[in-house]
Amino acid sequence: MTVGVAWIRARERGQELWFASDSRLSGDGNVWDDCPKLFLSPRRDLGAAFSGDTAQAYPLLVQIANSISAYWAAADGTLELTYLIEHLERVANHMLGRLETDPLVHGAASPAPFATRADAIVLGGYSRHVNGLVLRALQFEASTGSWKFVKARARSQIGANKVFRIFGDRVAASRYAHLLKQRLSAAGKLKTAKPFALEPLEVLWDFVSMAESHERPLPVGRRPPSAGGPVQALQVRPGGSATPLAVRWPFLDGDSICLLGRRVLPEERLDVPLIERRDGEVALLARGQW
Repeated sequence: MTVGVAWIRARERGQELWFASDSRLSGDGNVWDDCPKLFLSPRRDLGAAFSGDTAQAYPLLVQIANSISAYWAAADGTLELTYLIEHLERVANHMLGRLETDPLVHGAASPAPFATRADAIVLGGYSRHVNGLVLRALQFEASTGSWKFVKARARSQIGANKVFRIFGDRVAASRYAHLLKQRLSAAGKLKTAKPFALEPLEVLWDFVSMAESHERPLPVGRRPPSAGGPVQALQVRPGGSATPLAVRWPFLDGDSICLLGRRVLPEERLDVPLIERRDGEVALLARGQW
């Protein structure tokens, strides 16, 4: 499963859209901590993330990318983002509406995919219509029997001007949300109009760095085994390209540079920004400065 978050970061020079998650895939008898959960698209200013059933999310994400690359106006940004999202919504409905239960799998059920907060495809970028960044999450609407990319909004218990979406399995997402509230409270931002900076990323870093526990309820200071591996991050700036960030992550055998969950090989030379932890805070280093 997953724990992840997407949010709009405020800076003096404008806003940025950020995605961050862990790097663990599990649930099929294997644990794999090198897996991308954040995705670039053929449209340069669009980022995406997923959590939940990989067997459903991966094919859907690939077909979303295919549908964008097949139409030049969608790929080069001429097609307005909100119109593109409407098209991607139709692609998702066409695909997900054709899912069938395998009669050869004993005890297989057929709940609607993306019907819970544990299953999510989150995407976002810059919209000319709203003159700002937008964030959407795919969810099933029981009233219509269809899927819709709904707006991510600020929550009153967190505070105004904090647009975000937490995604992941129930245990991990719930514990992460609790830690985020604690961090915002300590910073004097909880239930205020002060926008996010990098607090969601810093909290995720702390959470994924915790020791793993299989106990229920989850002990304080522990993370569930559904989340793990290095943090991965993706940044979208208005007018720019969605950019993955390298991460300097601590392992038992020393720190390593990772990109979208994977340790970078010695011969690789990355041309991306880097994030690392310094004195409890996330430091961001630009291209060519690390």
